[in-house]
Amino acid sequence: MKHFGEINANPGENRNICGQATRTEDVAYITIAWLEIPLRQQVKRHGGRCNPQHGHWEIRYEQVVALGLQSRIIDSEDLSGL
Repeated sequence: MKHFGEINANPGENRNICGQATRTEDVAYITIAWLEIPLRQQVKRHGGRCNPQHGHWEIRYEQVVALGLQSRIIDSEDLSGL
């Protein structure tokens, strides 16, 4: 269910950038510092899940866009060792 590095052919959706999730149903991995409690709570309310073993949060890409957190997306190349 995790799709990374795919080029989106639909003109109304976002384009692939550096292997990041692009389709709205894709899962994106984002970074949130432990002390960013209000942001963690907001992401959790929008369906995000913390993955403490790997040190990131998993959330649908459409929610990342809705929350304006695109700059926090972890590049899929950085996840290759997980």
